[in-house]
Amino acid sequence: SASAVTGEESMSLGSLVHSSGAGRVQYKFSMGYHRADTFEGRDEATLRVNVPELGLDVLRGNANIQYALPQNRRLSLSGGFSDLPRYDGPFFGDRWADSELDHNYIQFDYKGAQTTLRGYWNRNSVDMKYIKAAVDRPPLITNVHLTSDLYNLEWLYHFNMGRSHKIISGINYSYNDSGGSLLHPDEVKPLNMTGFFFQDEWKPLKTTEVIYGARYDYHTYTHWNLSPRIVFLYH
Repeated sequence: SASAVTGEESMSLGSLVHSSGAGRVQYKFSMGYHRADTFEGRDEATLRVNVPELGLDVLRGNANIQYALPQNRRLSLSGGFSDLPRYDGPFFGDRWADSELDHNYIQFDYKGAQTTLRGYWNRNSVDMKYIKAAVDRPPLITNVHLTSDLYNLEWLYHFNMGRSHKIISGINYSYNDSGGSLLHPDEVKPLNMTGFFFQDEWKPLKTTEVIYGARYDYHTYTHWNLSPRIVFLYH
C-alpha cells in the first residue's frame, strides 16, 4: 500500500508498506517520509543568525522477517532507522537548534513453547548547532555531538506447576555506552545492568489470583538491589 498527503507550510507525508510471505516465511517492509517548513516564520533578525534550511525532514524505514519453526516455534529478525537530517526549530524557550538526528535498531526474537529469547541493539546520534538568541550581541552558538549505543539480551522461561501455578523466570543484560562533546571521557563510563527475576502466578480459587516474585539487579552505579513484589487480584 502507498499513501501521500500534502498541506500548508510545505508539509508533505508519504508512506509505502509491502508485506507478503511464502511457506514458513513472512515479511514486511515499510518506508515513510515527513517534511514540514513549520518554523520559517521565525524572526531571524532577532536570532542574528541565518540557517538556510528551515523546518523538519524525517525519513523512516523498517523491515521484519519471520520464520515459522516446527512445534509452534517462531524466529524473527527486524531492523530499521529514523533519519532526521534537519530540524531547525524551537528548543527550550528562546533557544533554537539546527540539528541532525539518527536512530537505528536491530532486534531478534525466538519464541518457543516455554522459552523466549530476545536481543536488540539501538543507536542514537545527534549533531546539533545550539543557538541561544540575544538582542544586544551575536547569538551564542554551540556545536554539540552525542552518541549512545544500547545492547540488550533477555531470556525467559515459563512452565505450569500443577493446575494453579504458572512459574516465570529469566535473566536480562543491558550495556549502554555513551559519548560526545558534552561528556568528559573521565566522567563517563559504560553502564552494565544485569537482572534475575522469578514470578509465580498462583490461582488458589477461580476468582482469586496471587502474583508474587522478586528481581535481583546489578547496576554499575547502584550495584546490587533486591526488589520483591506481591499482588492480590480478585476477579
